[in-house]
Amino acid sequence: MTESLETRSRTFDAENPEVYAKLLDLARTIKARGMGRVSIALLFERLRWISQIETQGDQFKLNNSYRAYYARKLMREPGLDGLFETRGDDIADPRGQGLLAFE
Repeated sequence: MTESLETRSRTFDAENPEVYAKLLDLARTIKARGMGRVSIALLFERLRWISQIETQGDQFKLNNSYRAYYARKLMREPGLDGLFETRGDDIADPRGQGLLAFE
């Protein structure tokens, strides 16, 4: 049986807490610079650059399918609401509170 995207997203997040921490840092930097809405893809690509070019040691693989999960989780942080534009599918609320509809 194949795991759902929700399950895979949550598992990856739990096993790689540094990913969320780095994405959160990048999102706060963007917000502090006065940028309005941005794409979560921008943060993912920057994080890939950091992990593959600027750091040494173990590298993690970022699955583009997890972008929606991370965008919604990041927008739950104070001051980051609305930073990312979302689309019309459903994904589980990263806080475990049922489904959060894409806008």
